[in-house]
Amino acid sequence: MATMVCEPSTQITTFQIQKKGKKDKTCITPLEKRIPILKASRETRNFQTLQQSLCVCLLSEFCDITIKQPAKKSVVTQQYMRLKSLDFGNGEVIFLSEYLKRRCLELKQDDIDHDVSIKTATRRFQNNKRIELLHLLIDLLIIRGGYEFESKYAEGKAGINKQESIKKVIREDRIIVEGDRLTEKAEEVNMVISRRLAMTKKELIIRKGDPIIQILFE
Repeated sequence: MATMVCEPSTQITTFQIQKKGKKDKTCITPLEKRIPILKASRETRNFQTLQQSLCVCLLSEFCDITIKQPAKKSVVTQQYMRLKSLDFGNGEVIFLSEYLKRRCLELKQDDIDHDVSIKTATRRFQNNKRIELLHLLIDLLIIRGGYEFESKYAEGKAGINKQESIKKVIREDRIIVEGDRLTEKAEEVNMVISRRLAMTKKELIIRKGDPIIQILFE
């Protein structure tokens, strides 16, 4: 019969299985396997949040942005914003939840049509919401504001929706923000918006022309 021998430690991450006539075999526990995955997942969520914060800040020059209260407060990552709508005036309003649901259902069906399992397509559906939101915000900034972006797309399997990473923001041949400063300013924007959300029990509306955009130029 196999005997499990655990090394004394405050946190057990491996165990040994000893079998008669065979060398000890070290097996990695599920927890240890999950740690790098959880870390990467948190880094991805933080990255998506900061990219979103940057775009929201830039868009505040052109429209009213309505943000819903978070479903739950984030304690290990930056607070991802639940954007409700973008109001450009004259009755032109983009209701983001409806747009993203419609767009991501199209992507899900396309996955299924290309022999992706329903389970995998459903998992991608949730991730695609964040990816497609960022794509939309970037497109609006290009069309409405004349911005240009130097971006990098995440590597991945062919056919999978790729996350766009903004590395540099340019307008009228002038670099607005880039590199480490881009990350720092996006973090500052996110903190300002999170504080405002905490001060109201209802939806937060960032009005067109809000001074929050000045954070990028300080």
